[in-house]
Amino acid sequence: MELNGVAEKVIISPSEIKSHLEEGRAQDLSKEDFPYHNWEVHIVPMYEDVVELGRLAGLSQKDIDLAQIAVLYHDISLLDGREGHEEKSAQIAEEDLREFGYQENDINRVKIIILGTKGKMEDGVYITEPSDDPLVNIMRDADLANIGKVNFPEQSENLRQELGVTDKSKWREFQIEFLTKHRFHTEVAEQLWGEQKKKNLENL
Repeated sequence: MELNGVAEKVIISPSEIKSHLEEGRAQDLSKEDFPYHNWEVHIVPMYEDVVELGRLAGLSQKDIDLAQIAVLYHDISLLDGREGHEEKSAQIAEEDLREFGYQENDINRVKIIILGTKGKMEDGVYITEPSDDPLVNIMRDADLANIGKVNFPEQSENLRQELGVTDKSKWREFQIEFLTKHRFHTEVAEQLWGEQKKKNLENL
């Protein structure tokens, strides 16, 4: 759209951003390159999970929208390498959202949510910086929702293949330790996925 010869920026919805990425960058997250962290099996379900978590937590639609946008971008730079991919993905989100007409405070919020997924494995637990931001914690729970779903065995195998772990026995031991020590960041995630997580651990 143009106004007096000047292009006017138009804010687009999360679903429109999703379509935009699927025509471009999302194709980098293929099943062939990423058996686990691919668009179809990881990003799209997570995109839906943050909506359910956000609504159960009583968040505003705007906050849910920002969480969905963060989901769409949080792994978008993985093809360039895992190291520092959160920062790279946040930068891509910033550039796109500014082009789409989003306000700086909303862009910064999306970046904070994306960076909130950054952490490290320590003694069988994925450690992240403590946060009292509800969107960060919902994002973190949605990112690991698979451990509380019935398709966990399949997703666990996909992750093993993606990480190149060849010893299935050691991988099983790692998964047992991880599920034993893991705690969801929000009560709503525990309500949704806590029981199935226990079943998945028992099955291991």
